[in-house]
Amino acid sequence: MRHKPKFWARTKTGAGRIGQPASKSRPTLLVLLGHFAMGVAIGLAFALVLATDQRFGIRELIMRSATPEASLLILLGSFGAMFGTGATLTGLVLIMMDQE
Repeated sequence: MRHKPKFWARTKTGAGRIGQPASKSRPTLLVLLGHFAMGVAIGLAFALVLATDQRFGIRELIMRSATPEASLLILLGSFGAMFGTGATLTGLVLIMMDQE
């Protein structure tokens, strides 16, 4: 009777098993891409909260500009890029510390 491998045992080295760090079971680029996407999502959410809340005054500045659509896109793009870059660099540091 042959033993069926468990669904998480994909390689002989043990990478991909439950309990292994994510950096050992997936390529580093995919992990960093996930960190970037998470940072962009958080940055966009934060920028939308700032742009729609009246307490901060950013909504009035955007609405009074000559091109409010462009101003909103610049705000969203810059927050998304900043948060995405920060999350990617943080993820890179964590992966490097995990590999030691």
